Amino acid sequence: VSGKSVAITGVGSIGLMAIPVARAAGASSIFAIDVQPAKLELASRLGADETFLARDSDWVEKIRGRTDGAGVDVLLEMSGHAPAINQGLAALRNGGRAALLGLPQEKVNLDIAELIIFKGLTVLGIHGRRMFETWYQMQNMVKRHRIDLKAIITHVLPLESFDEAFTLRKSGTAAKIILDLR
Repeated sequence: VSGKSVAITGVGSIGLMAIPVARAAGASSIFAIDVQPAKLELASRLGADETFLARDSDWVEKIRGRTDGAGVDVLLEMSGHAPAINQGLAALRNGGRAALLGLPQEKVNLDIAELIIFKGLTVLGIHGRRMFETWYQMQNMVKRHRIDLKAIITHVLPLESFDEAFTLRKSGTAAKIILDLR
């Protein structure tokens, strides 16, 4: 993503982690999109240049405005929600690349011709075959202090407070919760 503009739809734990990784990899601009204002605040602290509420219907146009009308170079779709997938693909420039990592819980209707074929997009899914290669790359980035993932940990609770952890997670105000076994 070096020198590329990146949009991340869905800034849960994995989407939030993608922000400092994209920044360390040289992204020129990072846009974060989510339904939770608290997650967007955290996205800003982690290095997103601009954040947008997913329910604001004009976020695609705003991103196009920030990219001279072209759209972003890279989409990291982390939410798995049909509207975010459609809007994320619409926010991509012609010839852009999309990595679909969010797992939809329902079938997603896409205008494949309009959103992918005519734009010449490259769309990638995920698979586990390169899991260890990715693990070692991330481990190296953390060890060399190129990324700091501590900000993603929003709560550390004793194991006995697991009910509170689930409540926090459902509220949308927590990112990564650590249950301390001590």
